[in-house]
Amino acid sequence: MERRPALLYLGRDFPVPISTAARLRTYNWIVHLSKHFDVTFVAPVRHVPDESHLDALRPYCVRVCTPAIRGRAIDLRYWLRCAVAAVRYVCTGLPTEAWLLQHGPARDLVQSLQRETRFERVFAERWTWGRDVLAAAPVAVLDAGELLTSRALDALGMPANPLRRWLRGHLARGTARFEAAAVSDAALVLTQDPAQRQAVRALRGDHRAVMLPSGLCTRYFSPRRHEVDPSNVIFFASLGDPERRDALLRLQRDVMPDVRRRLRHAHLTVIGEDPIAELHDTVGADPSLRFTGPLEDERIELWRGAVAALPLRFGSTPRVRLAQLLAMGIPIVTTPHAARSLDLRSGEGLLVAADGPEFAATLVQVLLDSSLREDLSRRGREVAQNRLSIAATYDRLSARLATDDPIV
Repeated sequence: MERRPALLYLGRDFPVPISTAARLRTYNWIVHLSKHFDVTFVAPVRHVPDESHLDALRPYCVRVCTPAIRGRAIDLRYWLRCAVAAVRYVCTGLPTEAWLLQHGPARDLVQSLQRETRFERVFAERWTWGRDVLAAAPVAVLDAGELLTSRALDALGMPANPLRRWLRGHLARGTARFEAAAVSDAALVLTQDPAQRQAVRALRGDHRAVMLPSGLCTRYFSPRRHEVDPSNVIFFASLGDPERRDALLRLQRDVMPDVRRRLRHAHLTVIGEDPIAELHDTVGADPSLRFTGPLEDERIELWRGAVAALPLRFGSTPRVRLAQLLAMGIPIVTTPHAARSLDLRSGEGLLVAADGPEFAATLVQVLLDSSLREDLSRRGREVAQNRLSIAATYDRLSARLATDDPIV
């Protein structure tokens, strides 16, 4: 039997239980890479995973390794490493995470694996594993997500520690320098939005950075447009972040009154959420607004939506939820800021409108024109299948990495 190539997967977190979008992305990568490679999975953990959680990965991996990154309270060596990591961060800007990964049990384990196995590919979710780890195979792929440099600038803007606030510029420049060196070593860098792709390309000075959204099961998220309530505007985004709460308030307070002046029966449904305390007084007295609360299957409510509205002005975009709406054939009206997160243009299952009267007018246009809704529904489904599905993301890149010319 022909030997399959070996791949070392260096994870950000142990993916089971699958409780976040990042964990789901990790799990999907492991499943699809295992079709072409013998996968050795390594992820640092704070607590040893349950056997049932380990069993969820074992069918797809030849080895599952979980080095502990936190020592016991009496483990002096662990606390010494933490102290050294903190000093190194202040002096150079190397993130504490990088020092702990590169000095300690996680590092010892990776070095042992590299001595035992000749890996043809390294697939890493953290550049902080170190440049020599990325160089341990002929091809290294870095699934970068959001660059640490941009997050570091935000986190250092208002630190509780006055020393870190004073050293903000020095620390950010140091982190950027280490990140740029590691990112440049990877043969291919994956990002999840166009802005991060441009940032990576600027660091590398070449085009070996591609946007690869988290793949979506388009069989599960499928259209049922015969169940549509033609007056139902839906809002489908978590209210845990201030930018999404701002978007809902703008929609309920500024957009929907304009819409109801043209369409008296138009109403707004917030799917999967309860009204949080910050919004309760503002939206609680609006009879045209309904919160579904948490749902076992959100698709049932989503299928009733004539159009989804997301007047997002700033902050992070719910990319996964936008992709789900497109796959289900639900037309979307959103702002340029949100559309850029999936590299979409107006007409590709959504209409892009500026915040304010233009947004309300576009929403009315979609509600009144059933043929426009059907066109957007059909085009959104095509975009989801061709660019956002599991076949177009995990399957395609996994197969490509197994070829002799793996760089896309």
